[in-house]
Amino acid sequence: MLEKNTVKEFEITIKDAIKKLEDTLQEMSFDYEVKNLNKHFVLDSITKVYVPIYEARLTGPKKKVEIMRIDAVTKKISQ
Repeated sequence: MLEKNTVKEFEITIKDAIKKLEDTLQEMSFDYEVKNLNKHFVLDSITKVYVPIYEARLTGPKKKVEIMRIDAVTKKISQ
């Protein structure tokens, strides 16, 4: 039986995601002999992408309940 569709909120805020992206870009090392000391980080737009994840509730022996999640894009299965 399918229940009402729900959309979970993101685990990270937009502000934290921007900070994480900026930190990752700054940590990347480039093989240039001369580095530009004037770094500017400009972000034009942010797009939220929702990935459908299907959940199945599995009941085993001794009434043990597990939830199986299937990512509809990568087809990865997780518990």
